[in-house]
Amino acid sequence: MKNRIPKLLKMKLSITIIALLLLSSISVVLAESNDGLKADDTNKATERIEIALDSVNMKFVEGIPDIDYCAEVKYVVNNNIEDILAPTQVAWSTDNTNIFKYCNNGLIIPKSEGTATIFAEYNGMKDSINVNVAKGSITDLKMSEKKIKLNGLLYKLGDQNPYKLTALVMTSLGSEYDITDKCDIKWESSNESVATVSNGRVYTVNPGTAVVTASYLGFSASTDITVTNPKIKSSKAKLTAPQQVVIEDEKGVELMPLMVEFDDGSTEDFSKIAKVESSNSNVAMGSEGFIYAFKEGNAVMTVNYLGYVKTINVKVNKSDPKKMVSHPIP
Repeated sequence: MKNRIPKLLKMKLSITIIALLLLSSISVVLAESNDGLKADDTNKATERIEIALDSVNMKFVEGIPDIDYCAEVKYVVNNNIEDILAPTQVAWSTDNTNIFKYCNNGLIIPKSEGTATIFAEYNGMKDSINVNVAKGSITDLKMSEKKIKLNGLLYKLGDQNPYKLTALVMTSLGSEYDITDKCDIKWESSNESVATVSNGRVYTVNPGTAVVTASYLGFSASTDITVTNPKIKSSKAKLTAPQQVVIEDEKGVELMPLMVEFDDGSTEDFSKIAKVESSNSNVAMGSEGFIYAFKEGNAVMTVNYLGYVKTINVKVNKSDPKKMVSHPIP
């Protein structure tokens, strides 16, 4: 018996030591596994979407056609903007349909005052933004210009090259809106033998003076027009245009200033009425004093007016989605 007890103690001690060693090994394996999971979590990209609006403070004005706002959704990875999602890729909704005439596909049109939350969802990711719609009323109507002198050679009725006036309404909210093409405005000319008007487009007929008046909802505004008829210098005419235009955004727009000098020494901006042809309409096109970009590449704009020709070399660079930001639509 005396020899058995020590042997039993030795066996128990050995078993205890083995168990402790096994537990220690298991702890090390678990710790390494946890470290691996933590490393995986650290390296995993964080994705989210973010709504961007023209403004969260929207306006609705009685008597003015749809005042619309644009929304876009940014796809953000690790706090960097990777892409701007197409509006149709996103599911749109709102918690207050009573204040919106339309709220879908990135287009928002208020119809009454109030507050609401707009939601966007894409691939399981969600974002929301709160907006407020204020109600206003029309307080005045004004024309873009009070007095103008038109060259009869530029804006002849037969050539269908009008001079465009703009009718603007002032509101109680301190904002103004161009309603030239959007409302049922009444346009009149005091002397149609000198100038006629239709939807803000003025056509010259003969030298002289006339007053063009726009009327809407009890408000009116007018522009005094003088029509002259100088002849262009056929031997010394100057037609000026930029030689090269670089557009840094595939969806960008740049001004295209075009000028001509007449025999009385005066100059006229004919950007809005010049005939412009593009060598590559898939890249860029010119219209009414602007060059519109569509995709990366090169194009040549050929400007033709009264037999005089100028060319403009246009280069469009590729957009960088990471640098794109929300901007209001004029």
